[in-house]
Amino acid sequence: FAFTVNLPDIVVLKPLDESFWDRFSASIDLGLNLTRANNFLQFNSSSNVGYYTEKWEINGNYNTVFSRQDSIQDTRRMDANVQFRVFFSRNWFINISNDFLQNDEQKLALRSATRAGIGNYVVNTNSLYLALFIGASFNNETYIENANPDRQTGEAYVGLEYNMFNTGDLSLLSSAIAYPNLTDLGRLRVDFKFKIKYDLPLDFYIKAETTLNYDNRPVEGAGDLDYVVQTGLGWEW
Repeated sequence: FAFTVNLPDIVVLKPLDESFWDRFSASIDLGLNLTRANNFLQFNSSSNVGYYTEKWEINGNYNTVFSRQDSIQDTRRMDANVQFRVFFSRNWFINISNDFLQNDEQKLALRSATRAGIGNYVVNTNSLYLALFIGASFNNETYIENANPDRQTGEAYVGLEYNMFNTGDLSLLSSAIAYPNLTDLGRLRVDFKFKIKYDLPLDFYIKAETTLNYDNRPVEGAGDLDYVVQTGLGWEW
């Protein structure tokens, strides 16, 4: 089967083979910071997996940070995401995902947010895309301290995602999502991510990324803002 396409209409060519492993991608990276003062130790790790077809894709990531130093309680942070995206004509897509966050700074034992919505690639070229999306989310939160009751709320969300790729050894991925609460009116959460990666020989890479979580109505004793900056050396397949 063959058909003709005008060259200006081609924005990306994604080779896809019939075998499972040719459509599968994965990466893992590790980072370690040591400081003699206060015996400071920080370890971070990040991993990603994905599977891609002509009409849909599924991918997931898992990130964790552990910090320890004298006279201060150990801190832990984990965030993870599983996302399923189905593509349609005119750059539209359906997005279903589940986000997880464990965060000592905001006293979160676990936040699980299930999202469903639609989006559009408003810019889509052979080296970058900009996607806008909107939808609804169910947010379930449990807290470290028993004094804070669990919360289950409904949210709307609106966000954007920018991805720069196929530009040599450097790539960039950034996203920002705002969650106005529908059942706790006036509450607003914001998640922001930024990642830059530079490819090295033999499928190795170095990367730097930051993740920020904001909640204008945190539970008592918790901070409204938390962020983490990670650097690491990784390998991808």
